[in-house]
Amino acid sequence: MKLFTVSLVVLTLLLSFGVSLAVAAVTSDGSAPVYKPELLDETLKACEKAVAEKQLPVVVFDLDSTLFDNAPRNRAIIEEFAETVKDKYPDFYKAVKAMKNENLAYSLDDTLKNIGINDDKILKELKKVWYDKFFTDKYVVLDKAYEGAVDYVAKLHKAGAKIVYLTGRDTPDMEKGTLQSLKDYKFPIGDTNSVLLTKPEKKIKDDEYKKTASAEILKMGKVIASFDNEPKNVNLFKEVFPGAIVVFVETNHSPKAVPVNASIPWIKSWK
Repeated sequence: MKLFTVSLVVLTLLLSFGVSLAVAAVTSDGSAPVYKPELLDETLKACEKAVAEKQLPVVVFDLDSTLFDNAPRNRAIIEEFAETVKDKYPDFYKAVKAMKNENLAYSLDDTLKNIGINDDKILKELKKVWYDKFFTDKYVVLDKAYEGAVDYVAKLHKAGAKIVYLTGRDTPDMEKGTLQSLKDYKFPIGDTNSVLLTKPEKKIKDDEYKKTASAEILKMGKVIASFDNEPKNVNLFKEVFPGAIVVFVETNHSPKAVPVNASIPWIKSWK
C-alpha cells in the first residue's frame, strides 16, 4: 500500500509538469526523471563566470527536436504524398486532410495509426517518399524553432559563449538548408563564436559522429552544457563532457531509445 501511494505521488507530480509517462520509462534506474528548468539560468551564469575567469565557455545544442520542431517538415511530406495518391487512396487522403498536429508522431507508423490508417501498402509507399525528401535542404527549412529557443541561445551567445550546433544532419544534403534555417530564425551563426557541425556522410550513425565531434568540441574551450533530445546522446555527453551540465530535452525521441542515465535532468521547453 505504501509503495502504491509513493508511485501515485510521483505520477501526480509528473502529470503536473505536463510530462508523458514515456519519460519516466526512460530513466536507467526506473525512478522518476529530475525536472530542472532552472538549469537554463544556471547555464547562463556558468557561462558568465567562465568569461570572467578568462575562459571561453562552450554550449552544445542538438537541432532536431531540441531547438527545432520538425513536425512541419513531416506534415508537408505526408500532405504532398497524399495529394499524389488521392484517387488511389481516397480514405487516406481524407484522413491526412483532417490530420491535427497532435497526430504527428516520431514514426510514420504511429502517425498513420493516429489518423486511423492501418495499411501496410500505403505505409511502404509513404516511407520511400519520406526518406527521399526528409533529409534534404529543401525540406529541412520547413522546421520551426521552438518557442523561446532563439532568445535563449542568443542570450548565451551575448554573454560570451561559443555556440556549437551538433547535429546528425549530413553535410552534402542538409548543411545548406540548415544554415539557412538558423539564419532565418536569427540563431547566432556565422561568427567566430558559433559553429555548425554536420556529418560528412549520411551513412554515419548520429551517435558515432557526435562522439567523434565531441573530442573536437573539447578543444574549443570549456564545455559548460549540452542539450539533446535523444537518450543515447545525453548519456554519451555525460561521459565525454565531465563537469558539464548535460540536459535531456523532453520533446520526442526514438521509440527504441536506451534508458537515460538517472543522474541526467530534463527540461520541457526553452521558456
